[in-house]
Amino acid sequence: MVFGPEAGFLTGAISALASNLFFGQGPWTPWQMFAWGLIGFFAGLLSKRGLLKKKWQLVVFGILSGYIYGWILNIWNGAGFVYGLSWQSYISLCFTSLIPDGIHSAATVIFLLLLSDSWGVKLRRVKDKFGILAS
Repeated sequence: MVFGPEAGFLTGAISALASNLFFGQGPWTPWQMFAWGLIGFFAGLLSKRGLLKKKWQLVVFGILSGYIYGWILNIWNGAGFVYGLSWQSYISLCFTSLIPDGIHSAATVIFLLLLSDSWGVKLRRVKDKFGILAS
């Protein structure tokens, strides 16, 4: 949100890779990197356009990001474990993942509400002080 879409993508992708160093790498890692990177990209893009300034916008983004992450990982799950993958089987995967995706969404919203203001101030200060991504 602070450093823009490109840095958002890189932050998301590297965060997934670093997280999996502790929690386990596997064939899902590139999918997680892509999903987290995409969410970071859209956070930077929406923030750049002023669409994440209000709390309700941040909450909606947090909810959507939890489900989008799950839907992307469901593609990996379907491609890796569903014989005869079809739209119907993919939609079934999305339906069965509603509760875990909802938990991801809720956790994302909670952390955004708790940390976005304080961390945003600190990151903007670092960005301004060191001229990070200055044109």
